[in-house]
Amino acid sequence: MIQFLSLAILFSVFVRPKPTATVFRCRQAVQRRPIVPSFPRGKRPVNRRTAARASSGRESDGQISRAAYIHVPFCRRRCFYCDFAISVVGDSRSKWESEHEGYLQALLAEIETTPSEWGSCLTSVFFGGGTPSLASPSFIKKVIEALDKRYGLAKHAEISMEMDPGTFDLEKLRGFLHAGVNRVSLGVQTFDPNLLKEIGRAHSLEDVYHAIETLHAAGVDNFSIDLISGLPNQKVEDWRKSVLNAIRCNPTHISTYDLMVEQKTAFDRWGLTPGEPPLPSEAETLDMYRLTQKLLTREGYNHYEISNYAKEGYQCRHNRVYWEVKPFLAFGMGAASYTGDRRLTRPRKLGLYMEFVEAIKHLGSTLHNLTHML
Repeated sequence: MIQFLSLAILFSVFVRPKPTATVFRCRQAVQRRPIVPSFPRGKRPVNRRTAARASSGRESDGQISRAAYIHVPFCRRRCFYCDFAISVVGDSRSKWESEHEGYLQALLAEIETTPSEWGSCLTSVFFGGGTPSLASPSFIKKVIEALDKRYGLAKHAEISMEMDPGTFDLEKLRGFLHAGVNRVSLGVQTFDPNLLKEIGRAHSLEDVYHAIETLHAAGVDNFSIDLISGLPNQKVEDWRKSVLNAIRCNPTHISTYDLMVEQKTAFDRWGLTPGEPPLPSEAETLDMYRLTQKLLTREGYNHYEISNYAKEGYQCRHNRVYWEVKPFLAFGMGAASYTGDRRLTRPRKLGLYMEFVEAIKHLGSTLHNLTHML
């Protein structure tokens, strides 16, 4: 009983009614709010963009999970807008390696402990963070192999990985591709070098272009660029330039988010308020939204989800899992899964997450027992 009580503290389980066709929104989704126009009070459409930050799913209403999210929490620094579950490791490569090794063992144990019947023949795997590209190709390979062993991977599974400019070179990228990654989501955020500094990004504009050149050199056709609008001192014309620069890089997918000032972030501590200087006005952010639609759809990008645009045949399979309210597996620190009638949230602190994994390893049974007990 003591073991179960300690697990209940570490593994917060929120029971929710089965969602209708209109809504499922996970807490971790809102770091970067999708760009949406303003609507009269009570008339705003439901934002059905659900979190990629997830934990383990299970069979629900005849459906089993065919997607898995892996959270890799390590970052060189915390951006000024970020409230994700991360662990800052600085610029020391030796620290990156040591932190990732311990975390890898926890991830593998978590995957092994999660019931195999909760997922089958995965068609989508997404490595998010954090900065997954700080990890080694062998880290990624071992996780993919563990998922394949436990649940099986479909022959043409989409395996996406978030990467930050300045964290990989051609050799490392080829290692990720050899490990099984076949889709890259590049965290550019802006093509304005001054704005990169204002939001606390660890990379430079030079790093951005080098990363894109590296993707092309490695033959990566299926890659996405992430952009954020509504940044401090950002004008509509600045946003136009960023979108056009993204288009020129010829990605198959572009994600655009409007900045959301989350509690306890640096921007929140500094008193930034949406719609008030130095942030753009509401009218300006609406203009950015409309401009995004115009520029991207004109260039052949289909606006298939509030924050996502894709060329024909390149919609992100993993994004659609969240959008279509399907169950999904996931593993790692701070992750929260949707199981059809329940959301399961894991600890957001690295130490507590490690304790959680040790606790479930010593149960002598699987997470299935835990969820039934709780």
